[in-house]
Amino acid sequence: DFVTSKFAVLLQLVPECVEEYMGCDDAGATLRRFMLVEPPPPAEAAPSAGDGSAEASSGEGEGEDQMDDEARAFWEEQERRKAEAARQQAIRDAQLAEARRQEVERMREKGIEIDGPRQLSKKEQEELRARKRAQGQRTAKTGPRASKFAGEGSALAREEEKKKKGSGAGAKK
Repeated sequence: DFVTSKFAVLLQLVPECVEEYMGCDDAGATLRRFMLVEPPPPAEAAPSAGDGSAEASSGEGEGEDQMDDEARAFWEEQERRKAEAARQQAIRDAQLAEARRQEVERMREKGIEIDGPRQLSKKEQEELRARKRAQGQRTAKTGPRASKFAGEGSALAREEEKKKKGSGAGAKK
């Protein structure tokens, strides 16, 4: 289970055993693929006086230890770089937040609200509602603004004359 979950990490520990090539899938898209290969044969040191087979077997162990140390050093360096990048990002974020806070403070001093309109008090809200309720209600005691022409010769004047003549004729009889 551990090997399947950490397979990519294990492959990266010994990059000499992994070979990269470009392949195509069924849709024709180019994909990067990896293949496991035999590691190159280790460079053998010249045997010195004594039993060469014992030194050769211990030399292989030292080579593996050296590769393990190199891999460990590589990952430690990677972790150090990640930590440094995270620290730098935190510093940048803090500087940006401080600059934004100062900009908002300057804008507020000028009277510009950044956070949107301010919350109205209950008294101001009630006053606004009262103004809106009165909106559209006529307060003047005069006639409507748009009315028919009532001058001499207008249709309204002729109707009034007919009413006067009609009411005057009924009174004489």
